[in-house]
Amino acid sequence: MFTLYSILLCLGVVLLLPFFLFQAMRHGKYLVSLFERTGRLPRELHQGTKGAIWIHAVSVGESNAVAPLVSQLRACAGSRKIFISTTTLTGQQNARERITGASGFFYYPFDWRWNVRRSLGHIQPALVCLAETELWPNFIHEAHRQGIKLVVVNGRISEKSFHWYGRVKGFLHRFLPEIDLFLMQTEEDAERIRSLGAPAEKVLVCGNLKYDIQLSVKSEEGQSLVRERFLGDDGSALWIAGSTAEGEEELVLKAFAEVKARIPSARLILAPRRPERFDTVANLMARSPFSVVRRSQLETAEERVRDILLLDSVGELVTLYSMAKVAFVGGSLVKKGGHNILEPAAAGVAVLFGPYMSNFQKMAEDFLIHKAALQVRNADELASATITLLEDTVQGRAIGERGRALVAKSSGATAHSVEMIMKLL
Repeated sequence: MFTLYSILLCLGVVLLLPFFLFQAMRHGKYLVSLFERTGRLPRELHQGTKGAIWIHAVSVGESNAVAPLVSQLRACAGSRKIFISTTTLTGQQNARERITGASGFFYYPFDWRWNVRRSLGHIQPALVCLAETELWPNFIHEAHRQGIKLVVVNGRISEKSFHWYGRVKGFLHRFLPEIDLFLMQTEEDAERIRSLGAPAEKVLVCGNLKYDIQLSVKSEEGQSLVRERFLGDDGSALWIAGSTAEGEEELVLKAFAEVKARIPSARLILAPRRPERFDTVANLMARSPFSVVRRSQLETAEERVRDILLLDSVGELVTLYSMAKVAFVGGSLVKKGGHNILEPAAAGVAVLFGPYMSNFQKMAEDFLIHKAALQVRNADELASATITLLEDTVQGRAIGERGRALVAKSSGATAHSVEMIMKLL
């Protein structure tokens, strides 16, 4: 079964090779990570003895979630080294920026046994933590064969993923029992992973690590620059649209036109989710009636009177949320499943999101139940809600404070997870 899986994986890579090459030539994606993903890691990461902790966080969201986990493990793990792997370039950049206490960073290997063995041989881990639900069969099987403990941390199974996994349930039964511990976000996630083949005695509900968010301490520099070069003296009507997806920026610009007509002093910071889309979004905004400046050009730009700041940087969004009165979290007005709403909520900002939040369904439901966020269905409702919250500061502050309180109330998953992990070491 594992051999058939590896063959199918090879075929998939061959079929997708033209896409990978196009992305590599156009955006530089995959070129940086290719060497390490074959298992050839820099010499300074090579370990002579077994005992390290390896934490895998796919991209930006996962690396943010495991940041407090790394900090607490660092305090408990003594002299053990902690290494962080990611899959995406933005995840790698964000991990290096946000995670302190790690001994090194690298890219996760392609899921062929020879790549996996080479990476494991270099890092020599005693334990591997897989953030959320990174179920790569060859990696799991090979780590288990070598006697390495495996833990799924902050585990979740979305409804969409659950249906997909259900099609290969027989294969999952072959390697899920090889994982030593599943630390799931909710009871629903726990029930789903059990039904897919995880032994019930290995599954625990620990909560969502993302509620233990640590806002960046490097916010003052970025905030000062934005305040001085973009906002000027009046930052009272700042709206941030963060983690926007393809097809969503047009809706945000449409909404901003209505906001601007009602509140002339309104300013917008727009942050696309993926760096490779920065230029595309910049071209879109250049055709709009608004004055726009890119973050990369902010320090040298001559004029200061502008409507929109395009945040074409990685890792700064979280530091700017606290400056806003309203934050719309993207990937939710289009069918992308939504993004994490905790960063603006933890900053006490009134949060808005769209109808498509399947990736964070339980979180979105909790915020709506506690009246700690507002859900909008389209650009018109986005504009209306933003105008209301910018004008009614009492209501905006109340929503923001309820969001901040909910984040604080729901914290604690990291400490529980660390306790369970340390029992395996």
